[in-house]
Amino acid sequence: ISGGVGNYSLVFSGSGLAPDTSSTITVSAGVGHADSTTVIVPDGTAGQVTTITITVRDASGNPVTGWADSLAVVITGANDTTVTVTDNNDGTYTAAYMPVGAGSDTVVVSLAGQPVSGSPDVSTVLPSGAATLRFVSQPHDTVAGAVFTPVTVHIEDTHGNLVSTASNAVTLTLTTPNGATLSGGTSVNAENGVATFSSLFIDKVGTYTLTATSASLAETESDSITITAGALAKVVI
Repeated sequence: ISGGVGNYSLVFSGSGLAPDTSSTITVSAGVGHADSTTVIVPDGTAGQVTTITITVRDASGNPVTGWADSLAVVITGANDTTVTVTDNNDGTYTAAYMPVGAGSDTVVVSLAGQPVSGSPDVSTVLPSGAATLRFVSQPHDTVAGAVFTPVTVHIEDTHGNLVSTASNAVTLTLTTPNGATLSGGTSVNAENGVATFSSLFIDKVGTYTLTATSASLAETESDSITITAGALAKVVI
């Protein structure tokens, strides 16, 4: 008997003979085959559980239970981990993990050491929602009135992933002005999650930090910068 598992009886008949029926025959699933086993790998979100579903089948396509110990799930890429497999007792198995890094995860599933059908798969992990700011290109020491090299601030989720869909307005201020003024376009809209400040300057000598703010996001403070006097321009007597 080939095909699906189940209970069967055989009927014997012949010309001029009374038919007879056998006792019940139970056909069970065979051993799991990697080539018949399938995997569903969904995309994920940083900080949320991603559940991989595996269906182990025999050579005839029947679901097979009891093979959790023979399954291996290895994830590499934005998140590197080996995942424990759970037998759902119906031929399906689940492997769950929580990615924190945004990017691409390569998911390799093997059965008894052999890659299953279609493996490896790729799970694209998206960042979670915008939550905080981070200086990526810091302001550097310079002279009073001189424009800084461009300063960049990233909009990130709680796991430090750039939220490339964010376009929030980001504002820079002097944390403690002490009479100085920060000028040169101190508020810009982020593009692809990055706010770039290209024309900033401070008018007075001193040591300062910059604070980046954006509505509803956690603010952040830059490294310390020292502003010194510029070259002598004139002498007043």
